[in-house]
Amino acid sequence: MKKTICAVSLVFVILVALTGCIGFGPIQTKDGKTIVAFPNSDFDKNEYTGPWAFDIRPFQIEMELPQGWSCRQPDIDEQIKNKQYLYSYNISRYTFCAIDIYDENGTNVGAFGYTVNSEPPENPDFPPYVFSQVLGNTYGFRVDARFKAPDNEERFDIVADNGVVYTALTTVYQSGVWINNPTGHYRFNPGILSYNRSRDIFIAMELDGELVSEEQVQAIAESIVFKDL
Repeated sequence: MKKTICAVSLVFVILVALTGCIGFGPIQTKDGKTIVAFPNSDFDKNEYTGPWAFDIRPFQIEMELPQGWSCRQPDIDEQIKNKQYLYSYNISRYTFCAIDIYDENGTNVGAFGYTVNSEPPENPDFPPYVFSQVLGNTYGFRVDARFKAPDNEERFDIVADNGVVYTALTTVYQSGVWINNPTGHYRFNPGILSYNRSRDIFIAMELDGELVSEEQVQAIAESIVFKDL
């Protein structure tokens, strides 16, 4: 048994030495960056979503999270069963393969997932077309005044654009009846949307506005990088 444990430990050490990555599966860390591969699960995969959202060329997202933060794969079914909802429950309403984000204290402070436009948008630089899948009424990203939320909280500020991928800061709206909103009143959280024009794929992220600063949100957004696998 000890020999087996030692062998496994040795393999881990060799992998870290060769790749510089720590972690197994779809979530790894390297040189201070968090790396998440997509697709990373079959949750929500079916005859309809499979061909256009899951049977795609894999890709990964690299980003720099604040020191001590981490990412974890959630169990959405378990959240529903226990009625203990995390941010991954929110984001999985519109995206696939949701990943939860935790701060240095182990508190769930956000989540993100990816989606693919089933048809190319009419205008890849017009947010309501590109992100139409995440514009919901009781819960959704507010990128355009035509999808008006209370207090005019629409926002779409591009903070990075390399000609292929652009990333923007936006607002996430939760109505008072949204299941994961215990306040009973509408509220807003900071959001990030990052779109890869060449792949027609985007990442949607919600972060807790009371636990995550504006500076942290912007730093995360500016660090997002797409890479094909």
